[in-house]
Amino acid sequence: MTDAKIEKEQKGLSKENNLAFKATDYTTIEALEFAVEQKEAYWSARAKITINGHYKRFVKWLKENDLDKIDIKALKRREIAVFLNSLKKYNKQRELTDEPVGAKTRNSYRTSLSLLFNQLVSDDILEYNPVKAINKLKERPKTHKAYTDQQVTQMREYMDKNDPYLRKFTQFIAYAFLRNVEVCRLRVKDIDLENRRIYVQTKTEAQEVVPIIENLAKVIKQMELHKYKPTDFVFTNTEECGVWNTTEKAKTYYFYRRYADMKEALKLDEDQTLYSFKHTAASNLYKSLASEGKADEQVLTELMSFTRHKTKSQLRKYLRGIGASLAKDYLNKYTIDF
Repeated sequence: MTDAKIEKEQKGLSKENNLAFKATDYTTIEALEFAVEQKEAYWSARAKITINGHYKRFVKWLKENDLDKIDIKALKRREIAVFLNSLKKYNKQRELTDEPVGAKTRNSYRTSLSLLFNQLVSDDILEYNPVKAINKLKERPKTHKAYTDQQVTQMREYMDKNDPYLRKFTQFIAYAFLRNVEVCRLRVKDIDLENRRIYVQTKTEAQEVVPIIENLAKVIKQMELHKYKPTDFVFTNTEECGVWNTTEKAKTYYFYRRYADMKEALKLDEDQTLYSFKHTAASNLYKSLASEGKADEQVLTELMSFTRHKTKSQLRKYLRGIGASLAKDYLNKYTIDF
């Protein structure tokens, strides 16, 4: 056999084993594996962990129910719905419980599977996406109740005594209106103290600029960022700037655990979280600006530069949600006495 013929046969085998060149018949496992291969390179690190986790759990369920080797075209919407409705929670020991997952988690699985089935439609493996016909469950939005002035004082005193590093973390949330994950993403190079600005990587991976107010500038000066490398993370598990090689989820959970100790010690409300520092700051600033007698439109314009809302309607909705913007006393508006 000539070298040219050997090379031709090898190419043929390679093509035959490649799912991208397979004929139209795919098993459920083959099809989903192919969809992941096509999409994975375009996912963020966080999305990759989430979607792969959902994909693997779905594959495990398909195998347990003898659906792994059937043609992908034979997989019905009802069977995918049964999988979604059968999802159970894991406990802290990563053991499966009998408690169903919440609506948000179930919808997240639905989104991941829909993304993979959309890819199969794009590659002409399926004619339609069966997941789209499965309705989302109505989610109960998680609330992050703002703190009272008394609680802020109690937390400040607690952190100064028991966890000063956590206080610095929460000051970035409150003074710069950052989400906790955005604080975890900050590197030394992202903070321009001279020009009073922070470059923030948002959840959409875009970069936004946040002003550094004097209160936060004092905190940053104390941290002496100039001693560290530009690529060092500002907050780490060593309580100083440096390398922190772990996932964003693990980073936020690390600070959540530190916060949870304070929450338990001070008997804070269940709906009060790290996010509540941001909401408390927004509520306080809104009321402060409004107390100066400024028109509502002017107050919203000034506040938007800090909260980073894109429109005034978004900001109004946000303020109503955290209880900052409530109707003024309308006692004198009644014309009857109930």
